[in-house]
Amino acid sequence: MKYYILGVNGFVGRNVYKALCGKCNVVGLSRELFDITNHKDFVRYDFEKSIIIDCIVNIDGGENQTLEINYKGIYNFITLLNNKKTEYKYIYFSTLTTLSKLHIEKSHYVKSKHMAEEYIKKNCNEYNIIRLSFPFGFGEKENRLISKLTKKVVLSEEIILKNILLHLTSIQYLKKKVYDLLNQQSREINFVGENPIKLVDIVKIIEKEINIKSKYRITNEHNLIDLTLGICGKYNNTNLRYDIKEFVKKFHQNY
Repeated sequence: MKYYILGVNGFVGRNVYKALCGKCNVVGLSRELFDITNHKDFVRYDFEKSIIIDCIVNIDGGENQTLEINYKGIYNFITLLNNKKTEYKYIYFSTLTTLSKLHIEKSHYVKSKHMAEEYIKKNCNEYNIIRLSFPFGFGEKENRLISKLTKKVVLSEEIILKNILLHLTSIQYLKKKVYDLLNQQSREINFVGENPIKLVDIVKIIEKEINIKSKYRITNEHNLIDLTLGICGKYNNTNLRYDIKEFVKKFHQNY
């Protein structure tokens, strides 16, 4: 069976592709090879009896662009597959925040991912939805959470932190588990650990690893913002803090 990975130019897609190479008959499709907003690309490949792993995501674009890529593209692609009576399994990488009505209402990114999830659930015979929370690791963009915090510590910039509790997804840990994830019976998988971490504790790990004291202060100190949604995942990375340290070390060395 052939595995098509959509969005291999992205952070998650690139690492999922690396993890599956050598284990599966895998084809990686970057946006240049498969643009989910371009109907002509839908017929360039034979998706019959394949597993389609969708890692395409637009986070930082405007509302219309985000909706076009994260929802309308999937809508049109799946509609065409079904109209052609294609036999396929759809695996969709999403975000844990789609389980929160508040996040859906406040973020056009989360809203678009939620809409895509709902369409997949109603229109795909075989599917898995894998929800991640704050993926991090070497190769991520510098504007992502831990990279951004590390840069601020290195540059001695003031860091204003909210009192936030959150889950993190180590990309290294995801790579170790991704093949198992693809073979899970459960249709919806929240890939989060049982041990959430405070934002301020991430900064403290960074400080210790690169031996630089940061300039941070906490707002809403007595008003904890819990982004974990009270969900404990089946997959608990007991080496989360080690993974953070290793990433910070590599990022600092290459910064």
